[in-house]
Amino acid sequence: MRILKVFLIVVFYFASIGWFLQGNVAKKNKEATKLYKKGNIDGALSKWREAQIKSPENKKLHYNIGGALHEQQSYEEAYKEYEKAEISENAEFQSKIYYNMGNTNYRIGKLEDAIEDYEKSLDLNPDDEDAKFNIEFIKKKMEEMEKQQQEEGEE
Repeated sequence: MRILKVFLIVVFYFASIGWFLQGNVAKKNKEATKLYKKGNIDGALSKWREAQIKSPENKKLHYNIGGALHEQQSYEEAYKEYEKAEISENAEFQSKIYYNMGNTNYRIGKLEDAIEDYEKSLDLNPDDEDAKFNIEFIKKKMEEMEKQQQEEGEE
């Protein structure tokens, strides 16, 4: 009987620590989001990184950090954070990840990869008008670039 009590106390102790740490992560995430909305990207990144220390596999933190890095035009780093958030069981969240990966690939200049990311986003959220628009925009841009290269080659 005594062993059972000790076991239950240990389980409760570790569960309490986990609950406390997750509560702290949620608090830091909320603080970071407020800073981000106010335009304090550096402050938001700092809070998200603090939260990430306690919850390194938290996909929403990776997603949020990716967004902040994108804002700072650190596109390669942003893409890496989106990749860490990439596999989610929530289709809506997954669609947003792919959409932002598409935006980041566009900024890097990887236009074909951007189209693929937007298409993945559309597979999960077929009503995403922004993703549809971005695909068409990039395709037109690629056509214009190809036409310009052909004209330059003729000269």
